[in-house]
Amino acid sequence: AAHGFNALRLPFSVQLVEELDTARPANLGGDNAPLQGLTAGAQLDAVVAAAADRGILVMLDCHHMEAAPSAIPELWYVPGEWPEERVVRAWQTIARRYAGAWNVFAAELNNEPHGRATWGDGNAATDWRAGAERLGAAVLAANPRLLCFVEGTAGGAVPIQTPEPCFWGGGLCSAVVAPVRLPVPRRLVLSPHVYGPGVFMQ
Repeated sequence: AAHGFNALRLPFSVQLVEELDTARPANLGGDNAPLQGLTAGAQLDAVVAAAADRGILVMLDCHHMEAAPSAIPELWYVPGEWPEERVVRAWQTIARRYAGAWNVFAAELNNEPHGRATWGDGNAATDWRAGAERLGAAVLAANPRLLCFVEGTAGGAVPIQTPEPCFWGGGLCSAVVAPVRLPVPRRLVLSPHVYGPGVFMQ
């Protein structure tokens, strides 16, 4: 707030949402020491409330499946252990939890689709455009006022080849011919995941 920021991106994992009222993340120090011993949900609530007190908006970001991940998954789900149904339930849980928080304004549906992720090719297992529509519909059913941020894919997304190589989540050319459609109008934000020159390799 002192530096003039008016929004922050708050990452979470599907596992954390499933354990909001049971898990108690530890090893908090410094300014976060007062959160020690609280449940994960109470810690998130405290961050959201503190941001609201300072006039800062919050974007919820589904960043990983596991609370202590080894890698960012290529798709918006992981076949087997983390099916799409679990991701949908997690999104609806957290969207409902903050439906009354004025400063929670957005849901970034998935972080950095890449690898096998495609766009608009009709492959139910990999078509991120279709996956984003399903996740977005679930989020808006729980909280219709949220903006739904949708990142792109990486590399050569179907049906349009990106003119330059894209890092994970950066390729959105195909959205021109295969747009994301959500059940609530004016809730879609196309959000290419890009870094500044300080992270030049990405």
